[in-house]
Amino acid sequence: MPKVGDHILGVGAESTWGTAVAPTARFEVTSESLALEIERVESTALKASRRYLSSSGWAAGQKNVTGDVEMEVQSNGMGLWFKNLLGAPTTTTPAGATNRRKHVFGASTLVDDQSLTFEIVRTDVAGTAHRFVYSGCVIDEVSLQSQVGEFVTASFTVDGRDEAVSAAGAQSASYATSTPLVFTGAAITVGGSSFEAKEFNLQLTSGRAKERYVLGDSRKLKQVESELREISGSISCDWAGTTAYNRFVNGTTAAVVAKFETQAAIESTVKGYLQVTIPVARFDGETPTGGGEIVEHNLEFVGLDNGTDNPVEVEIIDLTASY
Repeated sequence: MPKVGDHILGVGAESTWGTAVAPTARFEVTSESLALEIERVESTALKASRRYLSSSGWAAGQKNVTGDVEMEVQSNGMGLWFKNLLGAPTTTTPAGATNRRKHVFGASTLVDDQSLTFEIVRTDVAGTAHRFVYSGCVIDEVSLQSQVGEFVTASFTVDGRDEAVSAAGAQSASYATSTPLVFTGAAITVGGSSFEAKEFNLQLTSGRAKERYVLGDSRKLKQVESELREISGSISCDWAGTTAYNRFVNGTTAAVVAKFETQAAIESTVKGYLQVTIPVARFDGETPTGGGEIVEHNLEFVGLDNGTDNPVEVEIIDLTASY
């Protein structure tokens, strides 16, 4: 019978878009739903006595790979996911560091031919392992969430070109040394001041065109940028006055920073972290309401481009040498 531990998800950066590569990193995931979809082309032709679709009146159509990968955000290795959405980072060695590195994502332009291969080992009820390989994949959307009493979680929406399945055989996998980030290591600031948040949510989208098909091939072409990227999110808190509310009413923008530190030091006495900075956030609501209990306030925001700063910047300090 299959065991929980039989599930393995690996990722590798492709040298050529759509050409599968072996995984170079493996991640602990809470769920994944990558799957192949194949559309059907069906004839609508009529003839005498035909009342049902003919067995020869259909053909296979476009192929599409889509799905989500959900995980607890780890203290090491997360940059691979943000690189695919935000572009290659600027990597430096902090003063006094030996093994830890500082990676800043958001300063470079997204490269359209950057892509990933996902290799997922799934085990059937008979205990047989099967290797599913998804090529030509990109991260189309990232959702990041932190709330009281929970680990920090992330969901990555994947779009890909094709799926291949083969026997997996005996399986073993190695993982980078890492621990999940937890809510006690979170710090939220709005407008440069500490903010007592109960929950923080962030969504980043790539603006890539994904439905690119041409005559002669059921598989899609490379996903390329075609729309504005989007930055949005929300911060939930107990209502503590009109400062945040006035930003909504008056259309006043402010910087939003969310930092998530590791539970323990990653080198010497220094902790690692993942930090998201949105220099210019517009607050779109809402009025705090309620009665008979503590009034809660939900601050929805949209990240904007001021032409000077990176509209969103993800800074990671971990033990990965480069991304």
